[in-house]
Amino acid sequence: MESGKYGYYNSSKTLVIPSQFDNALAFNQGLAAVKKAGKWGYINETGSLIIEYLYDDAWFFTEGLAPVSKDKKWGYINKEGKTVIDFIYDDAGDFSDGIAWVKTSGKVTFIDKLGKTVISSPYSSATSFSEGLAGVNKDKLWGYIDKDGTTKIKHQYDNAMPFEDGLAAVKQGSSWGYIDINAKKMVDFTYTSLTEDYKDIKFAWSYASNAYDAINENSSFYKEHLKKAVELIRLKGSYFNESELELLTKYYEALDDNEGASWASKELKIKKKNNRSPSASMDLSVAVAPVKLGMYKFFRQVPLYSELRFGLVGTAVRYCTYNDHVEHFRFKKMDEAYKQDTMIYSGNDKSIFLLFYLDKYIENASIGHGYSGVNFGFEYRNSNYQIEPMLISTLYYYGYNTQGIIVYPKYKVQEVSFVLNYTYSKDFIYFSMGYSLGVGHRVREGINYNSFDFTETLFDQNSQSVWTMPLRIQCRLGINIL
Repeated sequence: MESGKYGYYNSSKTLVIPSQFDNALAFNQGLAAVKKAGKWGYINETGSLIIEYLYDDAWFFTEGLAPVSKDKKWGYINKEGKTVIDFIYDDAGDFSDGIAWVKTSGKVTFIDKLGKTVISSPYSSATSFSEGLAGVNKDKLWGYIDKDGTTKIKHQYDNAMPFEDGLAAVKQGSSWGYIDINAKKMVDFTYTSLTEDYKDIKFAWSYASNAYDAINENSSFYKEHLKKAVELIRLKGSYFNESELELLTKYYEALDDNEGASWASKELKIKKKNNRSPSASMDLSVAVAPVKLGMYKFFRQVPLYSELRFGLVGTAVRYCTYNDHVEHFRFKKMDEAYKQDTMIYSGNDKSIFLLFYLDKYIENASIGHGYSGVNFGFEYRNSNYQIEPMLISTLYYYGYNTQGIIVYPKYKVQEVSFVLNYTYSKDFIYFSMGYSLGVGHRVREGINYNSFDFTETLFDQNSQSVWTMPLRIQCRLGINIL
């Protein structure tokens, strides 16, 4: 649209029909309705006027006919502009499966291409036929009928849309969901509105779950639905956590897809291994030297001293290795690639240690003086890291864009660990090295879209939350301040 006028661009975004129309519709069956000086006509794809500007309103051509309005009445014309069904209706819909809905005196019926009434039972409103069914409104509730006028899905919805690829959007209360031709819920009623790109990853997972649950009712029918849902998951999804990979494995097994099940199972093993694999870290800490506490007095037979140490609240740099499995899906083909790399995590790392020392190692130590020996205890760690993405790869298959690899820029960790260290402390310098084993919870958040151009890609922004069992080799350099 330029200067208030409409024109047409091709797929290369080149203007091929100059902006000259007051209004315009998209092309369908080689013709497009356009408006000039208050009247509608039709042009072809070269911009030539095929049907004169004669109509007060106009719609798309379907099955060779288009509904048009003249003098507040609707009728139908063919591609030559000839009237084939007279202007006698108050409103009219598209032809589909040879049938179109028309409205007269507030009631909707259905006619064929000769203008003959084929479904006479009146409704207050209706959708066009699609996949053999049309949505109809009766007594303020929507249901679906077939081309014989027989009710196939009872009137129970607050709104309804035409069927598309085996599913129809229907509304219950304030929420939309999707049903199949048997009125079986296929996508949960969680949508407050409908969008053009409604088949998102949330839609796909809900679709798969409901289709899988329905397989026992009609195996072959719902396997087809499950197959479509899984293909959509693989197309829309960019990262799968452990629970999602477990579901995909189950879905592929239900579809008898050994290749898919093998892929999902292998991905799951890699994910579990990575989530539990050892990592190495080196941190700077500020510490308090060993001090005899009440424990020694109360338990005289246990020759232990205890010590409390606090990790530095500030910037910490962590170097660790990781394995990342990258998967590309092209309809039924799967191409797998593995990448091993290293990355730097930077952020703030807060920790608290409660350590215990054998009495013989520090019995002669005093504040600010040396000691060395084995110690054990517990650590609580709270970390927030920022990670710069290592690689962004967008792949193009058959017009679809899929993600090659994601490295998450935000990484949050909370852990409780058992630690076993050997510590050396002299004067105000503290150095400790050892192992830690614990239970942790980590959250990785998605790519920051403000920093990267992901135009026309299918990256998701979901965060992944997992429980882990971290095993670390730790080196800590500290300062004895007491």
